[in-house]
Amino acid sequence: MPQHLPSVEYLHKILRCEPDTGKLFWRERTPDMFSDVDPEHRQAKCEQWNAKYANRPALYMLRNKYFVGRIDGVVHYAHKVLFAMYYNRWPTGKVRHLNTDTTDNRRKNLHEIPRPEIEIRQDEDGQGWTIGFKPRYTTRRPVLYTGR
Repeated sequence: MPQHLPSVEYLHKILRCEPDTGKLFWRERTPDMFSDVDPEHRQAKCEQWNAKYANRPALYMLRNKYFVGRIDGVVHYAHKVLFAMYYNRWPTGKVRHLNTDTTDNRRKNLHEIPRPEIEIRQDEDGQGWTIGFKPRYTTRRPVLYTGR
């Protein structure tokens, strides 16, 4: 199932990363970032959001030994988001932690392992990216009938 990936520019707009510690923090938001809210309530929603989340840790919930969190309602792994922010592109392969500590998301600890069966395409509107698996075709050897 394809997963929608936000653009790297959007990640830099909403998140602040510390490459030396591998931590993510929410940036303050502006009223125009709440387009799903009525225009007369955007300022109040923005102030409410900033009071609750701005400059606080982001994507820090531990799940299966990895930090995860939601961006616009979609769960993302922190190490993949950080890789995208560090290198200004989403990884096309698997992101590996060099010291095997999956909670250590410092820039020098993240390494990409290419995986050719993964396909990443830009969305039609140019706002984000879609990741999905290419179909894997295998050839089978025919079964020979021996007459038994």
